[in-house]
Amino acid sequence: MKLNKAENDKRLYNTYKAGYAAFTAECAEQNARTLPPDRIGALEQQCKKVLKKARMLLRRLPKDDIKRSIERDCEALYEHLDTIRRAYIAGINTQHGCALNADELLALPKFKLQKLNIQDVVFQKLVRDLIPAHPKDEFPLARRMKRHFVIHSGTTNTGKTYNALIALKEAETGVYLAPLRLLALQVFQLLNEDGVACTLSTGEEEIITPGAKHISSTIEKLDTDKEYDVAVIDEAQ
Repeated sequence: MKLNKAENDKRLYNTYKAGYAAFTAECAEQNARTLPPDRIGALEQQCKKVLKKARMLLRRLPKDDIKRSIERDCEALYEHLDTIRRAYIAGINTQHGCALNADELLALPKFKLQKLNIQDVVFQKLVRDLIPAHPKDEFPLARRMKRHFVIHSGTTNTGKTYNALIALKEAETGVYLAPLRLLALQVFQLLNEDGVACTLSTGEEEIITPGAKHISSTIEKLDTDKEYDVAVIDEAQ
């Protein structure tokens, strides 16, 4: 049976009030300040669902006592959301030694506060704080080293790797870094055949050559704590 608008609004209102009552009862039982972050997140989602229904009813209902009552409910729900989110931020600060500012993170218009997830806001803030604005600043120790770069560019079979390996062989210490295991193996064999002791290190195998001061490896195996006179990065693009 198809419901008319008044009946449908009444049904929506009853559903909303049941959800509001369940949420407020949950809040009365639980102290958000003592809940673990995952439980606070669940409480936030429950509050947002109730608030969404309330705002939908506000758009549908005429101006009357019921609508004014829902408006008061909305204000209470926003207060609950604020308390829940501040408890989450305080918990993260306590557990992980952070110094997140709740006033700064929650300084948003109400329509945005209703949509956001506090876990996402906190995560994005931590990522922004951890990662420098400029990628070059992610490696301060490397940038303090006195280095220079030589870029070999050209079409296929123009001697790019050949010329780079000449410099590698002449260096006292060096590393060759390849994107593929077979390339690392090829250079490992080439250097040893030319009398330059070289060790091999890839994700699949490691061959230690006694006394070697050169190493040929796949790039993920690079030991960034070591310094080399020459480092060849093949297929650097």
